[in-house]
Amino acid sequence: MSFQALGGTPGTNVIYMRGVASGGDGNHSGSLPSVGVYLDEQPVTTIGGNLDVHVYDIARIESLSGPQGTLYGASSEAGTIRIITNQPDHKGTYGRVDGEVNTVNKGGVVVDNKAFVKKDHNDTDLWGGRAALKVDLDDNWTVTPNVIYQETRSHGAYGYDARVGDLQVQHFFPEYRRDRFIQAALTIEGRLGNWDLTYAGDYLDRRAAQSSDYTDYAEAYDSLYSSVGGLAGYFYFSDNAGNSIDPRQQIVASDHFKKTSQELRVASPSSERLRVVAGLFYQRQSNDIHQPRPR
Repeated sequence: MSFQALGGTPGTNVIYMRGVASGGDGNHSGSLPSVGVYLDEQPVTTIGGNLDVHVYDIARIESLSGPQGTLYGASSEAGTIRIITNQPDHKGTYGRVDGEVNTVNKGGVVVDNKAFVKKDHNDTDLWGGRAALKVDLDDNWTVTPNVIYQETRSHGAYGYDARVGDLQVQHFFPEYRRDRFIQAALTIEGRLGNWDLTYAGDYLDRRAAQSSDYTDYAEAYDSLYSSVGGLAGYFYFSDNAGNSIDPRQQIVASDHFKKTSQELRVASPSSERLRVVAGLFYQRQSNDIHQPRPR
């Protein structure tokens, strides 16, 4: 298993398993990734980068090699990642407090542009919360609603340009990303005779807004045409007056991703030698993409 930060900031990571890729994982208008991501019972796989869930109050994380389409549906051809949160426990009261201090060696970043010269260029702030309630209706049936909210704000880019210097970049526009999501879920578990029944209804709403310096693409294409004087020497970028066109590029974009899923499944007794799992699944998702100010 490996992952790649396609946008260079938190919330833009794409996971790969078994060397399988759909070919459009980093394109907002492309196909869904080939590795599905679940947050408890809900698939939260998104185009252009998975949720960067802060893994606190987590029971475990499962990595399941694919294909997992039988049990976990779409986007699980190569595998599935499951993030399982801690569930309410009626047996007692407990808690935990963690403290952490970090320092980064050689973490200063200098942008070679007077308007944007800054050390510690790529900062990130993250906050959120989670609440869950478990209701025992009787000895066989439980209802568990929960909600998760998280917001991440980051600035700068998390890559570096070796031609500029170690851990340094040279960009020309302000760069930021604000990524926030809310997930609400309802799980009902019970028994019909000696068969287990589970219902899971979930709703995910994710909004992201960002500004990115796109000039690196011009530099990459420029090297492809180095034998003929670079990109500008080949295409001769100029306006009608013969003036050179500014090669800098910027993208200001926003995404609004919504996903609703409903699942009902039954399972035969686990004590039997032959076990049957069957169910119904419904999912609806949308992704509104806006890039109004490319430059």
